[in-house]
Amino acid sequence: MSAPGHLPYEAFVAGVRAVLDEARAGGAEQVLVVSSGGPISAALGTVLGLSPRMVVEMNLQARNSGVTEFRFNARAIHCVSFNNIPHLERNDRAHAVTYS
Repeated sequence: MSAPGHLPYEAFVAGVRAVLDEARAGGAEQVLVVSSGGPISAALGTVLGLSPRMVVEMNLQARNSGVTEFRFNARAIHCVSFNNIPHLERNDRAHAVTYS
C-alpha cells in the first residue's frame, strides 16, 4: 500500500536496507549518515526484525536531532543506541526537545 507520489513501504525499506548493506560492505571504520525519522526507524526495523507497525511506533518516538548508533561487521548489524540527545540534555535546552 502506498500514497500517490510515495514509494510503497516495501520499496522504501528495501532502499534503507541497501544503504545499510552498502555501509557494511564499504570497509570504512566509521560511517556517518544524516537522515530523518522514517529511514532511521526503517533501519531499526530491519536490524531488530520489527513489524511495519512497530517501525511506525519507533518513528513516532524519534526525537528531532536524536542520535542512533549501529555497529556492524561483515556478518551483521547491531543497534547500540537509539534516539540519544546528549546535546539537549540540559535544563536550558529542554525546550528544544521535539519529536518527528
